[in-house]
Amino acid sequence: MQITTIPTSAYLAFLNEVFPHWGDAAVYDWVFGNNTENETSDIFALADADVILAGSGITYRTIGSAANFRITIGIMTGSWTLPAHRGKGCFTKIIEESFRRVKGKNYDALAAFVTQKNASAGRLNAAGSAMLPAYYIFSDTSAGAFSSGVSSGVSNGEWKPEIVSPDAAIFACLHDAHAHTGAADDIARFLYTPEAFRKQFVERPSKPFILSANGLLLVAEESSDAVKILFADKRDLPLWTETLRQLAFWAHKQKGKKIYYYTTLAAEKDLLEKTGFQTVPGFLTLLSNDKTRTTLLPPLDIQLGDKM
Repeated sequence: MQITTIPTSAYLAFLNEVFPHWGDAAVYDWVFGNNTENETSDIFALADADVILAGSGITYRTIGSAANFRITIGIMTGSWTLPAHRGKGCFTKIIEESFRRVKGKNYDALAAFVTQKNASAGRLNAAGSAMLPAYYIFSDTSAGAFSSGVSSGVSNGEWKPEIVSPDAAIFACLHDAHAHTGAADDIARFLYTPEAFRKQFVERPSKPFILSANGLLLVAEESSDAVKILFADKRDLPLWTETLRQLAFWAHKQKGKKIYYYTTLAAEKDLLEKTGFQTVPGFLTLLSNDKTRTTLLPPLDIQLGDKM
């Protein structure tokens, strides 16, 4: 089994074979060309002789806190193994090669986002990764679970979030909300310049939109069955929790769609579960030679739009 490179078109075709509807060339360019660290993404494949088995990319980010904690990471991105070649140790080899490249660029850790039940979680754990809890949040398939206690304006369909036209002031407010969420508690998050934040959350091929709800700004996108919350101002966590419940009722009632969300904050997950949301547990994994870098990591606030 050797490391190789393949044309972009072939890599993209394999990705969509393993993950149907992963995306087109525009999505590929955004994922691997959105270099917020001024560090070029890595993309490689595994082969046995002339037979392609698997592939993966690495994108680079920095996690930091208001107390000046910093850890640089390379994130395993767009990893795939062709069905015919699973069970041959391909993912273990991908982890090894990815970690080698991350260390070669003097980054602190190799990161990955996985659900708890995903077999990849076991491989990353076996490699020695720190397994930091994360939560995939979604709403029920009916509006009834969120109807209790919502205001009459919400329940009768009069309430709805306001679509906000993006301008410099709105982008500044969004970036400020991201930079200061939980600052008093020394919560760590991905670090972005204002321009990098705009590219990561708003200037996506999926054409997200900015909403205002109960005085809170958020960034969302729609798929065929869900309204995905990429970013939310949750400096007032109880208000945000209630707002997301109202958004879930609105999405079900007006659009026939569920809410899809992501958090690494256990307190937020607990509040959302109490108001009717369902949770799929997962991990942000961090593999590092220096265990103190991951052991001393403050609580993390990673949102859905940070992930890809």
